[in-house]
Order: sequence, then C-alpha cells, then structure tokens
Amino acid sequence: GFAPAAPQAERPAPQPAGGRPPACPPGAVPRRWAGARSSMAYSSRRFAMCEALPSAPWVGYVPLLAALWSAIPVRRCLGAEMAFVEVTPADEISIRTLDAAARPMVGVQGLFASDPMVSHDWASMEVLRRALGAEIAASEQFPASPAAARQRQMEDRLRPLFAALPKNAHGRLDNTTARYALHRHFARAYGWSVKGLEPAGAAWVKVMGVSAAVHQITKYILPAVIHQRILEHAGHDRGLDLRWLAMWAATIEHLTHGEVLEYLAAVYQNLELPAGAARSTAEVEEIVTFFLAEYAFGTDFEVSSAADVRRTVRHLDGHHQGWRELRDFALDLLEGVQPPPRDFGSIAAFLEDVMQRYASWQERDCRRARSLLRAAPGASPGLVLYETLEAVGEAGRRELFREDQEYLLRLGALANTSRGDPAVIAPNYLLSQAMCLTTASFHKVCCHNECDDLLEQVELAVRSPSAPAAAVAAALAPALAERGGE
Repeated sequence: GFAPAAPQAERPAPQPAGGRPPACPPGAVPRRWAGARSSMAYSSRRFAMCEALPSAPWVGYVPLLAALWSAIPVRRCLGAEMAFVEVTPADEISIRTLDAAARPMVGVQGLFASDPMVSHDWASMEVLRRALGAEIAASEQFPASPAAARQRQMEDRLRPLFAALPKNAHGRLDNTTARYALHRHFARAYGWSVKGLEPAGAAWVKVMGVSAAVHQITKYILPAVIHQRILEHAGHDRGLDLRWLAMWAATIEHLTHGEVLEYLAAVYQNLELPAGAARSTAEVEEIVTFFLAEYAFGTDFEVSSAADVRRTVRHLDGHHQGWRELRDFALDLLEGVQPPPRDFGSIAAFLEDVMQRYASWQERDCRRARSLLRAAPGASPGLVLYETLEAVGEAGRRELFREDQEYLLRLGALANTSRGDPAVIAPNYLLSQAMCLTTASFHKVCCHNECDDLLEQVELAVRSPSAPAAAVAAALAPALAERGGE
C-alpha cells in the first residue's frame, strides 16, 4: 500500500554555529532527526545526535518494508542523556538538551511506567501522507485496483448509517457528525474506539490542524488531521459525502495495517530473523508472543533487546494471569489457521486477525461488569449506589470497580440520588474509558455499546435522519421482543 520513496541523498547531521556536535560512540552514526515527546506536535526539524548502526538482514528481502521503515522516524536513544540539534523553518540552528535525563523503558521497566503506551502514541506525518495519498490515488486513478474495491465495500458498509445521519445544507456530513459516524463504524466492525474519535471531551467538535513542517503527531489528533487533508484535497469545506467518509475510514485502516507491518518488522529485527525465510512453529509462536507484548502491554522494541523482551515475557508469565490468558487466546487461534502462517505476509495477516478479535477477548470483562452492576442494589434503574460497589477481582481477569469518586465524576459516570447519595451511572461506566484496554495501535478496545445495536436496526429500517414514531417502534419491535421488552 505504501509507494516506495524516491532515493534521497543522506543529509549530514547539521553543524551548530560556534561548535561541533559531540562525537558518536562506537557503532553509532549521526542521526537525521528525532522528535521530542513532550509536546503534541512540533514545527521544527530536530536531529538527535547519534543513532545505533542497524543490523537488519530482513530489509533486503522486503522492499515494501524498507520503504515503510525509511518513512518512519527512529526514536532509539543512546545512554541516559539525549541532545538535539534543532533546525527551525528559518534554518536557525541551536543545540537543545532534555531538562531531565532520558529514561527509556527497557524490557520489564515499561510494565511499571505510569503509561506504558506513551512511546507508541505517536504517528509519522510522512506515513499519514503516503497512506492518504495511496487511498486517493486508488479512488481517482486506479478504480480497478483492490484498494478501490475495498473503498467501495467500505461505502456499502457505511451507507445505512450515512443515510440516517443529519446532513448540512449541502447534503453532506459536517465534522461532528462524520467523526461520530466513524466512531460507530469501527466500534461495530472491530470493537475499536479509535484514538481521537472517542465520545469524550471535544473529540467530535474541535478541528485541529498541523503545519507542513510537523514530522510527528499524537495519534489522538490523527483523525482530525486526516479530515483536514481530505477537505484540502476536495477543495472545499462543505462537509463529507459518502465517498470521502469511506476514504477517511479506509485511511485509518490503511494506517493500522501499516503499523502491523512496522511492529512485526521490529519483532523480526529484534529476533534477528530475515523476513524472507519461512519460520518454524516455535519461531512463529515467539513472534506472536513478542507482538502481543508490544501491542497489548507497550513493550518498547526500540530500546529493548531480545533478551530484555524474553525477560519481560517471563515476568508476565509469573505475575500476570491475564497475560497468560491473552497469549493462550492468540496461540489457540494460531493452531486453527490452515495452512499455518510461516512467512512474513501470512504472519502479518494472522496478527491483524488477532487485533480484530481482541475485542471479543476483552468483552468477557464487560459482560462480567454488566452482570455485577445489574445484581447490585440500586437507587433507581441504571443507578448503583457507590457505597455498595467493591473492587472485584477474578483469576486471569482485570479488577473491576476500583475507581474513586473523583475519577468517576470526571468520566461522567457518577451522580447523586435524590437523597444526596453518590451513585454510579451503570451505562456510562460500562462505556467509559475506565472499561477500555489501551493498545499500542491507533485504537483502544472498549465494551460493546448495546444501544448501537438498536440504533443500527432503526437506521437499516428508516434510512433517514427522521421518521414517524410508529416507524421507529416497528423497527425496534423485533430487537426488544428478543430482549424481553427491556
């Protein structure tokens, strides 16, 4: 999906005025650039001083991955300190250093970080441009391509929802409605809550853009940037029709697919495996295990060796029953694949399937939470008295109801009864970020919204933003009867 980049001459590390950059240690070379992690986006080009020389025998086997890898900035740090040469758009050069020592989370250390996923919550603007450009080219220049066919399939899946949503004066979806539509689509299709499309805060309202000089952005504003670029290409701000809505969704899927390739390539490089050869059953199982350690637990392969990751896995094996169940879940799926995946492409396809099924594994906790909330004494339907809820643990599963009142209030999941007693709003809690599992990819995995199932029944029946009450009741009748009139 990513077009190979044109060959470019290696740009030397910039020389700051009045001094020379510090010498690189043995086995390292000047690095082209690296991004600061302390801000959502930055508008200057930054050059970290040194980068370890790569040893990646697999690159020669897979030109696509080589092109992808060259477009993705490397964030590997050497030592406990990091210096940057900053080149502003006006080509002013200065040396900057971190205020505190850089502390990369190596191996098991990352499991105890306050946010293990923080190093994975950034995306390359160059990769985003390539992904969106490939989708636009498929639609406009290569209508017979597989990518264009996938876009048409996406349109068909989005069509009922698009028809049922309110339109602006141009018959298109405005920003808020389009983002809501994408959230609904990914939640229904895969159980994903795409970062930046969550129904919280101002994610559906604000429009955020970045300048052309930005190299990396947080994944939480990436959907907004895609939207901005689509409108720029369309040449208007009148909103999105069905085709452009499908293009937006296809670009997010494209980026997710590319990131699977990136993470899998990092696993191969970490294990020093050439990507062109077939792998044994034991090797495939270890590849899957390493991938899960990154995807679900945030292990940073850029600063961790294979020995570090193996120690991380042994620690999880001994101290985290949920990890063991997740790995068994993935390996059970692997046993059922025929023919078994052996090469890079088939392993990547299997891992994408695991990502799409991850929501079904997480849904077990959601069903458990629903059952406990329904059984708890409540002040009224949908409300459960806070004082009656206690943290609940279960072997191999996550602990539930451990949030304090302040956090629940921020989530919008706490209210006061008529007597002034704090009570948990059960639906809001189940659909809040408290019940989501974050991942290293572009999405979190959250509880299924049962109300969306009812809305989908109405949308398929009426296919309009408005309908007579009788038509809505008729559309809901079969689903309500199946649920016993709830």
